[in-house]
Amino acid sequence: MSKHYTAIDFEDSRYPERLNGIWGRGKEPPILYALGNLSLLESPAIGICGSRNATEEALGLALELGKVIAKGERVVVTGFARGIDRQAYNGALRAGGDTIAVLSEGFSERIGSCPASRELSHLREQGLEDNFLAVSMFAPGSRWQAWRAMERNRLVVGLSSSLVVVEAQEKGGTMDAAQKCIRQGKKLWVVDYPEAMPERAGNKQLLKKSSATSLSFDNLELVSTVAENEPASKTEPPLF
Repeated sequence: MSKHYTAIDFEDSRYPERLNGIWGRGKEPPILYALGNLSLLESPAIGICGSRNATEEALGLALELGKVIAKGERVVVTGFARGIDRQAYNGALRAGGDTIAVLSEGFSERIGSCPASRELSHLREQGLEDNFLAVSMFAPGSRWQAWRAMERNRLVVGLSSSLVVVEAQEKGGTMDAAQKCIRQGKKLWVVDYPEAMPERAGNKQLLKKSSATSLSFDNLELVSTVAENEPASKTEPPLF
């Protein structure tokens, strides 16, 4: 039976140049396994991340951000997790935009048991299959593990020109993604909420201790104005 995904190694011309240098000194770039529209790997893109257990306000904002970025002709890149990721993903598709879902596990060898292939089939029925690409840096059959969820953040950021933190607790995967964004020298946007809540402690920390750019409800369109190669304002040491 033929594979339902495509394997792209570092020597392949389809391997995104934007990923050069993000893997760490002396580390061999991983094979990328992809399913969907491969041309999205080279399209201008913006990453969105946030809590799986987000507040209703943040979920609504993520949905709107997905739409705004899509209308700005940028691909929305997410970790495809529940909560903020899925809302941003859905927002992009509702606006007719493109999405890249970066998986924290490997593709299943069986099409029917692969969430990404099921999603592609669903989108095909709606005529949206060209708007979707799923990518994994883990070998087929690899199961979800916490360290893989953290490591895939490197790829989410690597495929994006900038990253938007919608809602982050003080510790966890979203803060890890923000740290990787800083280390890669990418522009970091952080939603600045007027109301302080434990669920948003990470937002306040990032805005206070990093060069992150504040993003409010009335200037969401700014995220689509950043040039593909625009660097962060400065290189910073790790936050934590």
